[in-house]
Amino acid sequence: MWANKVIGFLNAVLYWPFAIAGLVTTFIGGILMGLPIVGLLFVLLLNLIWLPFLGVLLASAWCWHRGPSALQPLVAIVGIPVAVVGNTYLMLSPGGGDPGDMLAKHMKQVMCQHWPYANRTAEGESLLKLMQDESGKNLFGAIVDWSDSIARRDSPYGRYV
Repeated sequence: MWANKVIGFLNAVLYWPFAIAGLVTTFIGGILMGLPIVGLLFVLLLNLIWLPFLGVLLASAWCWHRGPSALQPLVAIVGIPVAVVGNTYLMLSPGGGDPGDMLAKHMKQVMCQHWPYANRTAEGESLLKLMQDESGKNLFGAIVDWSDSIARRDSPYGRYV
């Protein structure tokens, strides 16, 4: 629990400088993603950069829960910086225009922001509990319903004029 509070504090300190820089980097990245061949290579590069973060987050979260509690400070030395740098990387990278891409980026940010419990978010059920707001509404289900309605074109946002 203490590791999650440290991550929350560090993310709060780093939020404003990187949120402002993120406006510029996501704009440029969105333009690059719109180009046919360059966009595919850019998305591939972004995913290849994210994979080591994902591996370290899941492995360290597994060690945090399965290992002895005496090793938790040693695991935190690796896990906390990776979670904070991973969250900062996600703030600076574009999410893509598709609702599924935005959902995937949000799920990655949830994994970084709730690091000691990142292995539980990979299982799915606990991710739904983490993504509930104060009213108990399931945000994951709302995003999936929204993207499905756009795909079916039965909402005003999915209709062509």
